[in-house]
Amino acid sequence: MMNKKMLTIELLASGYRNQEFLPSEILDIYLNNIDEQTKINAYISLYDEKAREIAAEHDKLFKDGKDLNILCGIHISVKEIFLFKVTSRISELIVVSGKVPSNINCIPTESGVEYMG
Repeated sequence: MMNKKMLTIELLASGYRNQEFLPSEILDIYLNNIDEQTKINAYISLYDEKAREIAAEHDKLFKDGKDLNILCGIHISVKEIFLFKVTSRISELIVVSGKVPSNINCIPTESGVEYMG
């Protein structure tokens, strides 16, 4: 049995396309893990409701067999050292406090990446 908490992007993408599991299932695993680890205060803001909405949309796309970007359905978190606003899609992530630092290069536009917190 595979540990779904520790899958690489490539294994997640393959699992979604082969319908071994769905983005909403993986999101639930991640959110449950965050709930279990509240003592360490790793997340200040959690956008779980929005993440669930987007995951449900991606579930449907995978069930319909759509040809999707490899990052579609992949959940991410962003270190909150910059002020930003999250809207319905990560492609609409707006950095309010200046430019995105070079170490945050995992936020492509039109990617379908899901933001958890």
